[in-house]
Amino acid sequence: MVCVFLTSCDAARYRAACSFPRNLNHYGTLAICWYTLPHRRCDVGRSFGYLGLLIVLCVGAWFYVRHANGGLPGGAANIRTTVDIAGVKNDLLAIANAERSQFALEGKYLPLDALQSKGIINLPASGRGGYKYSVYIGETGFRVIASYSSAAGPAPQTISIDERMEIRTE
Repeated sequence: MVCVFLTSCDAARYRAACSFPRNLNHYGTLAICWYTLPHRRCDVGRSFGYLGLLIVLCVGAWFYVRHANGGLPGGAANIRTTVDIAGVKNDLLAIANAERSQFALEGKYLPLDALQSKGIINLPASGRGGYKYSVYIGETGFRVIASYSSAAGPAPQTISIDERMEIRTE
């Protein structure tokens, strides 16, 4: 015997409609019981289930839209600034690694133009994203500074790295 149960509260009605003696057709075989009710008492519970699912989906979509940009307010301009800052930090790391390797080879640090003329680093001559690079050399250390040349904006004014490979943002 095959019965279809759509909701738990309709199960008793289906069982009553699909009792064994009534399922035998006039050929003596079992008939498939497909009983539909004119009204359902449990549709309210199903509606609350769909409503709860809809609320959960809306809250999830709100969290996704709110946090999808990484917490940066302002949209595309800040995304561009973030990419520029990441590029500047990578350039600072490249300059600092070149200075450390030169110190290991020659026992002294070199200015930025000497590193570029030897071909140790390849950086854009005008800087990146409004930043200009400069290297300050001491006897026991160095400091590479990227200074923001434009007016005050969403970007940090200076980003620096020293011989300990610590990046500082001011």
